[in-house]
Amino acid sequence: MADNSKAEFGKSPESLKRGKFKVLIIENDIDFIFIIKDQFKERKDIDITFSIAGEKALDILWKAKEMEEPFNLVVTDSSLVGELNGVEVAEAVKEKKFAQRTFMLSVFPERLTTEMKKKGVGEIIPKTEITRLPNSVSRELLRQRDPQAFRMELRVKPRKEIKNKAAEMPAKL
Repeated sequence: MADNSKAEFGKSPESLKRGKFKVLIIENDIDFIFIIKDQFKERKDIDITFSIAGEKALDILWKAKEMEEPFNLVVTDSSLVGELNGVEVAEAVKEKKFAQRTFMLSVFPERLTTEMKKKGVGEIIPKTEITRLPNSVSRELLRQRDPQAFRMELRVKPRKEIKNKAAEMPAKL
């Protein structure tokens, strides 16, 4: 059995050491997938994988963890079609420690707040505000690479400026 110590929750994943921030986005609306792809096309420091179903996403996450290359962030739609919805995916990510954080996209974010925080969701992004996603991912990248710098940035700079800082940071060795 492989040693998964590098894949443990809270430790620095190998992908950050190489400079790539691995994100799995689970979305079953193809139009939203194209919008998200377009928003991240300039970001060479972020490696995005897409899945359109919760079941397939969990397979991807399991394989990544087994290979000791876990995802840093999972972004899931709250209302996926299939056997698993976004809430169930978020619960599995937290329970199995597939990623350090989970964000959720939702048409009805006001229905999800407290319950989702308990299930490990770090941020809920309304689908009507999908353009917030790149900044949210950038903040999370900075938080994972250098938590102290992240806290300092939040104190002195508006959130929109953090995106540029995260993109400029060298990978932490």
